[in-house]
Amino acid sequence: CHLDADPAITSPLAIDGLTQNGASCDSPKVELNGTSAGAGADGFTVTASDVSIQGFAINRCLGDGIILDLLRNTVRCNKIGTNADGSSDLGNGARGIFLDSSHFNLIEQNTISGNGQSGILGSIAQYNQIQNNIIGLSSDGSAVIGNTQGGIVMLGGHSNNIGGTTAAKRNVVSGNGFAGIGLTGSTFGNIVKGNYV
Repeated sequence: CHLDADPAITSPLAIDGLTQNGASCDSPKVELNGTSAGAGADGFTVTASDVSIQGFAINRCLGDGIILDLLRNTVRCNKIGTNADGSSDLGNGARGIFLDSSHFNLIEQNTISGNGQSGILGSIAQYNQIQNNIIGLSSDGSAVIGNTQGGIVMLGGHSNNIGGTTAAKRNVVSGNGFAGIGLTGSTFGNIVKGNYV
C-alpha cells in the first residue's frame, strides 16, 4: 500500500502483517511506502501504550519509519528502510525508529537499514529492550545498507538493555555512518552485551 497520511495510533492495538498468506518474520507481505505521503511524513506514529507492530516493510517515508511515545510497545519482524526481503536500500528520510521519551518497549527481530539518520534513536528513553536486530546491513548480513548516522544511539535516559547473553538476543550492527552503538548525554545504567558491532 502507499501511505498518503500518517494518523497517530492513539489506543492499544495489535497491527499484525504476519497474518497475510506466506508472511514470515524474514519475508513480510505488507509494505508501507511513504513516497506519496508528503514532506516529513512518518510511517507509524504511536502515541499510546501497549501497541504491537509486526510484519511490515516500512520505507521511503520522508520522516521516521516508526515513532514510539509512552510505554510497553512492541516492534518486531519489520524491515525498516529496506524492501520486503531486506536486500535493497529504500530508506526513510530520518530515523528508522525514534523512541521519544518512550519506555519499557521491546524492539526485536527487525532489519533497520538505509535510513537518513540513525537506525534507532532514543531520546530520554528508559527500560527498553533492543535485541536480535540487524542494523546497517541487509537482512542476510551480506551487504552494507548503512544508516547515515549511528546504528543505535541513546541520548540521555537510562536502564536500556541492548543485546544480551545469548545469540538469540544479539544485535548485529555494522556499516553505519557514525557509532555502531552510542550512549551520550546524561545516561546511566544501560547494559550493552553480546552484540556484533
